Amino acid sequence: MADSNARVLPAGELQNFLGKVSLHCPENQEVIVVTQDKAKLVFTEWGTRIHNKTGWHTPLGIVATLALTMCTSSFQDQTWIKSGTLKGFALLALILALVWLLRSVWTAYKSPSAIPEKFIASLLEGTRKTEYSVSPDLVNSQEAAPH
Repeated sequence: MADSNARVLPAGELQNFLGKVSLHCPENQEVIVVTQDKAKLVFTEWGTRIHNKTGWHTPLGIVATLALTMCTSSFQDQTWIKSGTLKGFALLALILALVWLLRSVWTAYKSPSAIPEKFIASLLEGTRKTEYSVSPDLVNSQEAAPH
């Protein structure tokens, strides 16, 4: 975990830093600090990735519903529309939903994976790792301070 950029913050700088943030993490954990713009960019990109990977669920449900409808319904003539027209509309809706499903499956297949390690790597991209040492008595004095 040693890094050539490791340095100790002067007490005044550290007090100023600790006055602005509150960190609660187990020992030996890494904290990632990024700008709001970077976070917004990464979260937007990953929101799209996740949507692309799961976007086929809705058209699949619609295709299944319309397929069951086509198999189990006996379309009857209505006063305002013929049975053949009703069946044609249902078939058209099924075909359009199938196209939507195929397009969504293709998009999910071509989309980059959305695994947590890659997300963290995206957040870390363009940042530098710096280790800070905090003296135990300074931490204890911060813990005793009212929140």
